[in-house]
Amino acid sequence: MNILFSCRNCVQNCAQGLNLGKGVGYCLQHDSIIHDSEDTTCKYLHRKDLPSFVVEESAEEHRREFWEFPYLVSMTAKRSLRPEWYSEKVGWERRDFDSLIFLSSQYHRAPRAWVLIQSLSGRVDGRISLLHASMLRRYTSNCGSWKSSYKLILGLIQELDATPSFSQADLVVREGDVISEVNTQATWEVFFTRLGAIQEYGWHSGIEELRWASDHLGDALIAFDWSALLPELSKRREDWMSSVIAHAKENGQFFAEPKRDSAPDGDNDDERR
Repeated sequence: MNILFSCRNCVQNCAQGLNLGKGVGYCLQHDSIIHDSEDTTCKYLHRKDLPSFVVEESAEEHRREFWEFPYLVSMTAKRSLRPEWYSEKVGWERRDFDSLIFLSSQYHRAPRAWVLIQSLSGRVDGRISLLHASMLRRYTSNCGSWKSSYKLILGLIQELDATPSFSQADLVVREGDVISEVNTQATWEVFFTRLGAIQEYGWHSGIEELRWASDHLGDALIAFDWSALLPELSKRREDWMSSVIAHAKENGQFFAEPKRDSAPDGDNDDERR
């Protein structure tokens, strides 16, 4: 159960998940390497598996438990962990360089964060898909506005019914695990991270249909039947994209003319850093 409250299940650690990403992680909140993601957390935990407004009570309990720690913290030792900056040089020297961890470390250094996120759209690689959805959720949460995220969420919805693929090197296979089962769990992990992004966008935008998107997916979701869920996702994808576009048009934001000295299409990129 503790792993659900660890960095592995936090959108701030974009390139790792409960079943994905070996080695070190990277925290966008603290701009720091995470050495033991399963035993590390902080009071800013933003769960991947569920939208934030659904788990407000448990998130508040978590914040109260770790409020005195300003940085990352060991869950078992209750010991604060100082931030450790990422070093590409060290990664290559140790022969454990991870391109997605490196990409995560560039988030705050990119001139425009939304451009970096948009470049991750349209991939079938499962770990990149997890990175994309997690980074989008971090961006939307920190901007606190749907206006700078509608194009990003459209890109994510468009690939919602794409089945992610995983290399065995990316799967976290623990003692006693069956690889095929880990692969299945990783598929659902990517899906729920994407679904959480849609629901959180619905919360920010006030689009009720998106906020409770999970309620419209029927028995296939309840039964965790991926094959049966795919046709429903294909159908809902079109409806949800239409809802986002219609809402953006109604509010004068859909590819609006940019103001002078602002980001393109009315996106003021509140979360530039």
